[in-house]
Amino acid sequence: MEYLTYPEYLVLGFDETDKFDELYKRAEMTVNLYIRNFYAYKDFESDFEPRKQAVKNAVANQIAYLGRTGIMS
Repeated sequence: MEYLTYPEYLVLGFDETDKFDELYKRAEMTVNLYIRNFYAYKDFESDFEPRKQAVKNAVANQIAYLGRTGIMS
């Protein structure tokens, strides 16, 4: 399951990056910790659209933060 694709990331208004795949994995781990692995028990694709969009935004913002600061832990 993937919360966010690179094209979706760009559509949300974030800058291009050649490190999307690397940053995505770290961002996904962070968001999963915050949402207490909610999607380990629920299907992301069939979930309530506003909640899905909030998760996509959280992952995108986390990717941007990691890319901007270089902080990886």
